[in-house]
Amino acid sequence: MNRSETILLIDDDVFLGSAYKTKFERVGFNVVVQNNAQQALQKMRDGLRPDLILLDLIMPGMDGFAFLGQAKLEKLPLPPIIILTNQEEAQQKEEAFALGANNYVVKASATPSEILKHIIGILRTQEELSGTRDK
Repeated sequence: MNRSETILLIDDDVFLGSAYKTKFERVGFNVVVQNNAQQALQKMRDGLRPDLILLDLIMPGMDGFAFLGQAKLEKLPLPPIIILTNQEEAQQKEEAFALGANNYVVKASATPSEILKHIIGILRTQEELSGTRDK
């Protein structure tokens, strides 16, 4: 698979971030891992324009909800967002979608391969909507 899309992975779990980075890079994605939301925001302020964000909700300091709120407040361009969390409560799902999430995946019940399928599906849909697939 020949890919050049960039995924921004924001998760405080260093081991998990490393495992996902390896998995996704094997199929050709560029992966930028940030272990906290404040650093991720700064990367985006500095010009990082990922094609997709994988975002944990529960992190020390700024959580995923605050990240989304701050990014919107600053009018940073947000690509499709997949929430990648262990939080299963309906209220958190509703809040994530209200803040712009495109998908919500519970880490404990999804393998890296399943998450990869979500990523590819969302990016394929984006390509079809923007017409870039034929270019």
